[in-house]
Amino acid sequence: MAANCKDAGTKPFEDLPALPKVTVTQASYQEADIRRRVPDPVLLQSFTAAYGRKYSQDLKERICSYILARAAGLSLDAEELHRCIESTGQLRKEVIALPYLAERAKFNSVDSWIFELTWSPDSSLGHFRCYVIGAAAHDTLLFVTCR
Repeated sequence: MAANCKDAGTKPFEDLPALPKVTVTQASYQEADIRRRVPDPVLLQSFTAAYGRKYSQDLKERICSYILARAAGLSLDAEELHRCIESTGQLRKEVIALPYLAERAKFNSVDSWIFELTWSPDSSLGHFRCYVIGAAAHDTLLFVTCR
């Protein structure tokens, strides 16, 4: 795994004030469905309140580790998930972003991962981005951002 998305191992997450939602659904989304639902206002607000002005690379790594651990706990392919979230480019050190949702679903009949993240050019984390990534090819099928 890449250094910026570590294996969770046994490191606990209970000290984190907000945790991402990781789900697998039978949903089959079209572009209009994603655009209507993004952002998840409850999760976005929760992450902005919990981590705004408290952002660090270590925090991003811990959030990502939680997502991988949760996916493995749901019997999902954590390596596939890792490749997909890494392909968004949002895990790079110079990008200030935290994923708050990872959903395995279909998009235009393609097995996909849907990621919602809070981001900002500083550490305020008040903006959102959504990536729909094809699970097999790790390609961006849809990108939505607030700015």
